[in-house]
Amino acid sequence: MAATPFPPTRNEFNQAVKPVSLWADGWRRLRRNRMALASLLVIGLYGALTLGAPLLPIHPYAEQVIAHENLPPSLKPAGQLMLRSRISYLKRVRAAEDRAELSDGEKD
Repeated sequence: MAATPFPPTRNEFNQAVKPVSLWADGWRRLRRNRMALASLLVIGLYGALTLGAPLLPIHPYAEQVIAHENLPPSLKPAGQLMLRSRISYLKRVRAAEDRAELSDGEKD
């Protein structure tokens, strides 16, 4: 006896319906939802950035600059901020000690 194929699936109106897998149905619904596609694009972009982040030439993880830990937030480089904060500190010390100028050692 030969295997007979399943009869076509019928809907509530007694119409023949082509069976659709769950993946095909899910993908069709996802493509119709524009917000879901935009979200999927953003998630994909974040995923690509996380995979590409180690390739960026920022700083090695082992390098620490302890002198920069108490600097205020700024868009300027940390070296400029450090120099400005050091100069302002030395000026306050000079004013507290009633001196007219910084010594040669303090200017460096």
